Amino acid sequence: MINGTTVIATLPVGQHPGDIAYDPSNGYIYVANHFSDTVSVIDGTTVIANITVGSEPLGVAYDPSNGYIYVTNSGSGTVSIISTGVSTSSTSISSVTTSTTSTPSAVPTLVVVVVVVVVAVSIAVLLMIKLRKP
Repeated sequence: MINGTTVIATLPVGQHPGDIAYDPSNGYIYVANHFSDTVSVIDGTTVIANITVGSEPLGVAYDPSNGYIYVTNSGSGTVSIISTGVSTSSTSISSVTTSTTSTPSAVPTLVVVVVVVVVAVSIAVLLMIKLRKP
């Protein structure tokens, strides 16, 4: 985590962390760990959970209309849907439910579009960083 120009914390998450999503209803950050098949849940400067999802999670997006976290699993061709069961007055995850579906018709079109846009922007940013000369 970076505050201005100072690193205030370095958190161990899963292998090859990639895309992240922010849930403003609870303040949590969700990190897709591509080689660990997990999503890490961060509260402030603490990893509070590692949730097992499908194979090789790549993208992660928050849907404010239902409070779900959607994770694209590139290795298994599925989308995991995480329902945290978080109350806005609670500071910890009371329960975590994860379901995985490979049925495209079961995933709302808007969510697919959001996930694709998030992944595309993440790739573009990584390419820009890589191509930038020091």
